[in-house]
Amino acid sequence: MQADDKGRILFSPGARWHYSGEDYLYLQAVIEHLVGAPLERVADDEVFRPLGMVSTSYLWRPGRDSSAQGYEFSRAFVAFSLHTSAGDYARLVAHAVQSETGPTLLTPQVAVDDRIAWRVGWGLAGDAF
Repeated sequence: MQADDKGRILFSPGARWHYSGEDYLYLQAVIEHLVGAPLERVADDEVFRPLGMVSTSYLWRPGRDSSAQGYEFSRAFVAFSLHTSAGDYARLVAHAVQSETGPTLLTPQVAVDDRIAWRVGWGLAGDAF
């Protein structure tokens, strides 16, 4: 489902593809409300620490790598404030595709064009679909 800036529905789910960071922010608000904790803590407790993602955070942590740069947000934003390393991201991807839901994550849901498809937050390109 995609809505415009006034909240009007533009098309039904699955009818076409359109990225919406706002939808991820709505999902973040729901999770924070249901769990009763901020995204940063939920992600750290449920994903980052269990997977050993020690260099990943939704909030910039200066000093971990003096050569790295990042923008400091006052709070976490699921759609755009994630900071991670290549190794941590590889851990996440490996876990996701090896999990029992892995095949679902790699099954295209909506084709963007003849080269790219989208599935539950994952962009699939080329031979991946």
